[in-house]
Amino acid sequence: MRKILFIATAILLVTACGMPSGGREATPVTVETMNVQESDVSSWAYSYSRLEGVNQADIYGYSGTVESILVVSGDSVEAGELLMVLSTDSESTSNANAAAAIVNSAEAALAQSNDNLERVTTLHEAGGMSDQELLNAQLSAEIARGSLNSAQASFSGTASRTENSRVTAPFSGVVGRINITIGDPVSSVQPLLTVASPELLRAEVLLPEDALGKIETGDIASVTVSSLDGETTRATVTSVAPFIDPATGLLAVEVSIRDETGFLVPGMAAEIAVRLDVHNSVVAVPELSLISGTRGYQIAVEENGIARLRDATVGYRENGLAEIVSGLELGESLIVAGQQLVSDGSPVVTTGTGELI
Repeated sequence: MRKILFIATAILLVTACGMPSGGREATPVTVETMNVQESDVSSWAYSYSRLEGVNQADIYGYSGTVESILVVSGDSVEAGELLMVLSTDSESTSNANAAAAIVNSAEAALAQSNDNLERVTTLHEAGGMSDQELLNAQLSAEIARGSLNSAQASFSGTASRTENSRVTAPFSGVVGRINITIGDPVSSVQPLLTVASPELLRAEVLLPEDALGKIETGDIASVTVSSLDGETTRATVTSVAPFIDPATGLLAVEVSIRDETGFLVPGMAAEIAVRLDVHNSVVAVPELSLISGTRGYQIAVEENGIARLRDATVGYRENGLAEIVSGLELGESLIVAGQQLVSDGSPVVTTGTGELI
């Protein structure tokens, strides 16, 4: 009998120890929820590049030394404005004047020879000049014409050298780096300075090969410059290579940027994003609401004060949003804060409703 009482007592103790203390339910977890909405979510390809001016030119000299520099970096200049003068200027001008004088003399000689040829021709027809005299007059006119052609060619070359000694802006823009100082010799392999038009910029990026066929001219792109506190500017795809570069395995794409702020300048390092595709009006949630696990992603929804965990298939991601391909429906109450603290079936208390970012 005592043995039976001992066993019964033990069973009661085990049963009592297995019950929640005082029979109390689990404490609800405080969470924040939002009603699931739809949004457009795009797929993007990213790369880094440096901005260049669409109208950007390295300006070279060909001989002499730098006599004067009339601009400094950052100056705005107009097309045709004089930027530098090389020391060959005065010498070339003198040579051009001498060549012009030779041209004038050759023109006068040709005119005189032509007058003489006309006179001799008239007399020859009247029998007053021999065939030899007519031939001599014709030869003299031809020689005079050849001398004029030679003088004009010499003048053109001299004038060209004179023009090369005056370095002018090829278009309106801003002076970039000046690579030379007064007195330095001019080299045909080193640019004197750079001029760029900053209103319209370009950047060339190399994207993964799976971008081929997904990008065409006119597509949307964006430019983000970290030195400007991550400011993003809209850009446009202006060219797409028709093939993958076999050396890099990447696709070359060019984008153009019209900067209306005036803050972007050639040479800046930027992150370039090119939109590959867009899914319109899809279920989208804040990325931070996703629960990452070893088997993929889950989301937590609130149903009548109870948390329910579901497996979720994630599609495109953009600007903190994630497309949910399966696992969630429009209008459901998604837990967006506190989801890491709940398990399936946990009681929850909502403190407010979040908004889609």
